[in-house]
Amino acid sequence: MYKLFILKMVFLFSVSVTGQSSGFEINGKVKNSGKGNKFYLTYKTTDKVVIDSFEIKSNSVIMKGEIEFPVKAFISNNKEFILDGINGEVIYLEPKKATLELNYKNLRDLQIKSFRTYDEYNDLVKLKKSLFVESDSIYKLLKLNNEALSLAKGDKSNLEANAIKIDQMIDSNRLKNMEFDLKFVADNKNSYVSPDLLLSWIKRREGALRYERIDSLFNLLGDKVKESYASHEFKKVIKQLKSSKVGENASGFDLIDINHNHIKLDSFKGQKVILLDFWASWCAPCREDFPFLKELSNKYRENGFEIVSISKDQDLESWKKAIKKDGIENWKHIAIKDNIENNTYHSDIEKDYFVTTIPVKILINKDGKIIGRWRGGGDDNKKDLTESLSKVF
Repeated sequence: MYKLFILKMVFLFSVSVTGQSSGFEINGKVKNSGKGNKFYLTYKTTDKVVIDSFEIKSNSVIMKGEIEFPVKAFISNNKEFILDGINGEVIYLEPKKATLELNYKNLRDLQIKSFRTYDEYNDLVKLKKSLFVESDSIYKLLKLNNEALSLAKGDKSNLEANAIKIDQMIDSNRLKNMEFDLKFVADNKNSYVSPDLLLSWIKRREGALRYERIDSLFNLLGDKVKESYASHEFKKVIKQLKSSKVGENASGFDLIDINHNHIKLDSFKGQKVILLDFWASWCAPCREDFPFLKELSNKYRENGFEIVSISKDQDLESWKKAIKKDGIENWKHIAIKDNIENNTYHSDIEKDYFVTTIPVKILINKDGKIIGRWRGGGDDNKKDLTESLSKVF
């Protein structure tokens, strides 16, 4: 009887402990705050984005939330910081208690005690300081050169040459930044910062081009780290990237176009070569490519070439006006928002084709296979696309 009682108590205790949801609790001391001031905290778990606010009372703030793993978060004193980035800082939360000291007017002075993951992230940021300084100086040069280009009259060749050099400097800085982060991951397989770094780079051009290397680094992470929120998202993203690579079968879709006719990828199979063009009316590099796309359409349309432009516009009137203004009515046009509003957006075409930025162009042959993929604009991409089409036709 005594043993049975003990077993029951052990069972009840284990149920009560494992049934409890984990969470963080931060007790903060705040300088330079006023009446009614708040902090805003946002972070992403497996199934949702959490945005919460915490009022400062008597120069103190208590922030609580439910998480199971260490997670990257953003703290700000500005309700709209997600959009404008004013006075917001990256922190890492952990499912335990911690103390915080910060200045309401300058969050860069914040100090967190007891969150090891934040310390790891902060150490990484300090090590990369020279790269950040270099990046700032490059973007200052870019701004000055762009201003000079906008004001210049007559010969702009020197300024245009400078723009090319500055772009190369930006690319070089990004690659150095990525290499630094990937080395951190290789050296810190059990850090919860590591999957965040891999996730960040796999969504960018530099990382997507090196996805096999990034995927192999992820596979070396510790088992617990692989269960984190960032790791779950990484697994989804890498799956989408792999399925949208050249040589893979293109993901099917059934969407309505600007005239509300259904456009199905399967309907083109065996008949036409398709170029998916992801763009938006507010994207200057996207629209700069339209004269080139018109040339391709005029040249190959009768041979079975079809362009399907897919817009990210939230303002559908701006989308329609841009199509008319740029004279591109002679191919098919789809707006994601239009399909969402008409309940015809049954699959996420951006995720299916791993579109994380625009412009993106994807060439699909008559067998439904992806035979070309280009991100961004530029003469090199135009040349490559032209050569790909010349091989098909």
